[in-house]
Amino acid sequence: FPDLPQPVQEELDTLQVLWASQKDKVHTVEDEYLLERIVTDYVPSSLSLYFPFISARMEMENAAREALMSQLQLIKDHLENVSERNFNEQMRTVKAQTEFLKDRFKNI
Repeated sequence: FPDLPQPVQEELDTLQVLWASQKDKVHTVEDEYLLERIVTDYVPSSLSLYFPFISARMEMENAAREALMSQLQLIKDHLENVSERNFNEQMRTVKAQTEFLKDRFKNI
């Protein structure tokens, strides 16, 4: 990517970390599909729409950057929702295992 403003780069870095932490933990086909689309379509499309404004007049570039940041925030919010769903599903599994063990060992 060309030189991106620091806030944009930081948001992209955050998205990358969130995405990487969830890509192997999804529990639904819908989340798996959306995670794939984030990387292959949503982020690249948002960036490609922003790039023509990088060398534009300051007010045009600022407006485009604000729109891009808004788009990246929407993506980040979705990734955080996926992360929460994954955590909740993992906790259900842990609780089920706890109940299984309690039941298994209660008469031993």
